[in-house]
Amino acid sequence: MDDPGVEWILWQLADSAFPCGGFNHSGGLEAAIQNAIGVDLRNDEAGIDDQVEWFVRQSLENCAVVSCPFVVCAFELGWDVKNTEKSSANFTILQSKLEHLDNEFDIRVASNAVACMASQNQGATLLSAFMDIFGEESGNEGLIVFLRQWKRKILLEQAFGHLPIVFGCVFGLLAKRVDRETVVHMFQFWHIRGLISAAVRLGSIGPMEAQRLMLRIIRWRSNLEPIPESIDISKIPSTISPLLDLCTSLHSGLYSRQFTS
Repeated sequence: MDDPGVEWILWQLADSAFPCGGFNHSGGLEAAIQNAIGVDLRNDEAGIDDQVEWFVRQSLENCAVVSCPFVVCAFELGWDVKNTEKSSANFTILQSKLEHLDNEFDIRVASNAVACMASQNQGATLLSAFMDIFGEESGNEGLIVFLRQWKRKILLEQAFGHLPIVFGCVFGLLAKRVDRETVVHMFQFWHIRGLISAAVRLGSIGPMEAQRLMLRIIRWRSNLEPIPESIDISKIPSTISPLLDLCTSLHSGLYSRQFTS
C-alpha cells in the first residue's frame, strides 16, 4: 500500500466518524451523573459542567497510568513486526506476545465486569474496522492472516482483545514514522473525546461548552506523568481512582440508561 503520509492516516483515525466502537460507551460518566458522584456539595455554585470536568480529569489520569503503558507496549510489538521481515513466524511471535499483554490487562479490569466488557467490545470493533479499512489495502498476506486469526480468537473467546492492546498494535502495524508519544496522545484524545461526546448526548453540557472543556483538558493533560522509557507491566496498578471503578460498576444497575457502559 502506498504511504499517503502519516499525518493523513492520523487525521483519518482522529475523525469522529471513524468507527472506533466508543459511541455506545460513557466510561462510567452516565452513572456518575445519575448518582451525583464527583459533585462538590460544599460549593453552591458548582454545576453539572464542573462534575463532568472533574470526571474527565479523573478518567484521563487513570487512563494515562493504567491503559497507556499497555498501548505503548502493544505499539512497540506491532512496530517491530512492521520494520522487520513480515514472515508468518514473526506474526506468530507477535500473537504470542500480544496475548500475554492482553492477559495482563485483563487481570487489571476483570474485577469490574462493565469496564471489562466495554474494553473488549471496543477492541473487537476497532480490530474489525482496521481489517475492513486497511487490511486488504496493505497487500501483506501475512498481516491479513494474522488479523483474521486474532479476530477469530476474540470471537471464540480464546483471546480478550482489549482496546489498549488492539489500539497499540494497530498503530504499530499501520503508521510509519510515528513515535510512542504520538500514539499515547491519540489514545488519550480518543478517551477524552468519547467522554465529552457522551456528556453532550446526555444533555449535561452543550456543544460549545464541550469544546471549551476539551481545550481545558488538553492544556491540563501536560500535568500528567509521561510514560517511562522502560515499562514494567507487573508494576502497573489496576486503578488510581476507586471512584471511577465505582461509577462503571454502578452502570449496569441504573434503572434507565442511554449507554452500554
